[in-house]
Formats: sequence, structure tokens, C-alpha cells
Amino acid sequence: MSLGSPVVLANLEQGLWKLSGRPAGMSSLSDGEYSVLSVARKSLVPSLERWHQQLRHLNVRSLRMIVGKGDMQGDDMFSVNCSVCVNTKQQRRFERRQVKRASEPFELVHSDLCGPISVPSHGGAKYFIVYVDDYSRHTWVFFLPDKSSTTVTSRFQEFTSWIWTNFHHLKYKIRRFRCDNGKGEYNNSLFRGILKATGIQYEPAPPYT
Repeated sequence: MSLGSPVVLANLEQGLWKLSGRPAGMSSLSDGEYSVLSVARKSLVPSLERWHQQLRHLNVRSLRMIVGKGDMQGDDMFSVNCSVCVNTKQQRRFERRQVKRASEPFELVHSDLCGPISVPSHGGAKYFIVYVDDYSRHTWVFFLPDKSSTTVTSRFQEFTSWIWTNFHHLKYKIRRFRCDNGKGEYNNSLFRGILKATGIQYEPAPPYT
């Protein structure tokens, strides 16, 4: 073959070059051998399912926009039977239930402690503890230098004393106390003893809820 002679002719169809005739070097193949080679070449075209897997389980519509219909084989039924898509992309509807709230102030008090904070306050506090009334959603915040059981218990007694001073004529008092059951601040003999002595029901919740 001389320099500059064409190897194979191709026509541009829809943005792709489609070969017409046999490439140079394959002229010795019989029609049957060339047809087998053509079938083998077509079988190398990735299937729709293979493209779907390689592109991280992309949906069929987007696949056809990116790859093009001429560069993939197969139908759209694989997406229905793709176990990965079924297990990870399915949507579940959760029934919305009305949360049962406390019927009067201080019937249920939520509490949580945050810290340590890297930069302490001017008063040296590195922690703060919150008390939330379930009925009114009113929140009280106390700043603490540490989260020891004695410090947390002292602040809780201060909080309960404030409630008694301001609301004893209404006969409001804490009946249930809910927290994340932290061992250092809540789940200890000192704090649990105070709750038991004052008749407050302890309701520990799972951590980080």
C-alpha cells in the first residue's frame, strides 16, 4: 500500500463516522469471516446495563442523553430489576403522627449538656446545660465550668428551686425528666438520688436523640 492511499472510507452520520467497506488488511477475509468479525465488533458495544453500572447507576434517561442511543445495546427493563437501585433508591413514606405533648407546664422537662467549648467564657465556663419545658418550649440555659455530677446536680437544684419559688401557688413542679443518660452529668448516684428524693420520674433517651 503506497503512502497516502486510503485505508477505509467512512461517512459522517449523526455525529459519528460510519465505516463503509472493509478496512485495509481485511480484504483477504471471506464474507463469512468478515460477518463474524462484524458481529464480534458489535458485541463489544457496552450494553445499557453496563453503562448503567459504570456510571454509578445513573437513570436511563440521563444515560441516553450522555452516551447516545447508538452506543448502547439493550432495553430499559434492567432498571426495574437492578437490585442496587431497588435497595438504595426506593422512597418510603412515613406516616406523620401528632406528637403527644405535655398537658401542663413542667410536666416534662428535657435537658442536654454541651461542651467542652475550646474558648472559655469570661467567667471560665466551658459547658452549658439547657432545660426545655415540653409544654411551653421555654428554654433555660446555665453556664458551667465543668460537667461533674456535683456541678450539674447543683444547677438542677437551682432550677427546681426557681420553679418552686415562682410557681408553687399554681402547684407546678417537674414530674418527668428526660435526657440522653450521660454518665458524667445525669446517670450517676448523686443526680439520680436527687430525682428519687423529689419524686421526679427519670426518662433516659438513646444517645444523640
